Amino acid sequence: LRGIQHVLLASTVPEQQTSLIQKIVALAGTPIKQSLDKNTTLEELGVFDDKIQEISQYLKLTYNIVFDENKIPFLTVDTIQQIENSITKPAFKDEKGLSTFFTFVDADELVATTDFVCLPSLVNNSSMREDEFDATQTYLCIVPGMEGHHERFRLLCERLKLPAIVLQPGLDHLRETMQETAKRFVDVLLKKTQLQNNFYLLGYETGIAIALEMVALLEDRGLTGTLYCIGFAPDELKVELDEQLSEFASEEELQNAVARHMFTLMAGGDARGLGGLQAASTWAQKVELCVRTLLGRVPHSAQ
Repeated sequence: LRGIQHVLLASTVPEQQTSLIQKIVALAGTPIKQSLDKNTTLEELGVFDDKIQEISQYLKLTYNIVFDENKIPFLTVDTIQQIENSITKPAFKDEKGLSTFFTFVDADELVATTDFVCLPSLVNNSSMREDEFDATQTYLCIVPGMEGHHERFRLLCERLKLPAIVLQPGLDHLRETMQETAKRFVDVLLKKTQLQNNFYLLGYETGIAIALEMVALLEDRGLTGTLYCIGFAPDELKVELDEQLSEFASEEELQNAVARHMFTLMAGGDARGLGGLQAASTWAQKVELCVRTLLGRVPHSAQ
């Protein structure tokens, strides 16, 4: 840029991507092959004891990963790739249409029948079952939005310094009013958590209105607490819904899209077998077609 010639075009050179295994082996000063067997260990790649401490410090300072130095030589290529996948920031994907609102289907259908789901946080390393619930702790109680699924909150809960539970809408309360849902959730909280004073609620999108009703009911019982509201406000959510669903010109198009989307989620992205969806004239027929096609392909029952 400081030369005597006129600059016609200047651009940055993309940084060459280097995998974690390449960085580790480079620290050890060992050449690496282009293709590696996933079961190959660092020791087999020529990473010896004199470099283990340096690699250990590199992982700790750069990625906040701590390993027993005695185990580092026996880390496999596959293990290191899994570590790299877990620390790599995922690329942001701007979802459109129904994917904006419905993103998960549980492999375990019985989970949907429980009153709530416990999610891992910084104070509990693994998901607890409902029968393992410790009522002596203070919990963040999450009221989900339209999707009604706990998985959307997993990443958020992993960073919390208190246990977290996600209240579930359930399958037997499809025609509940907002007030009825709030009362049912409050009854679950009082029974399971044995709330004595402070409560922490989080409402997400449509769950905000239910959470506000819950706060009123809890305060009527003399309890105080904190409510966090995240996501779209109710009026904003309506605008977003209208925008995302504007591509569907008729009720039937929307039904076909919903059936296809949920089928694809349950089948792991495989939409084969839905050729007769257009011919099904009613919603019940569309659901029946999807269920029959999914039999044997997913662990769910036909109920």
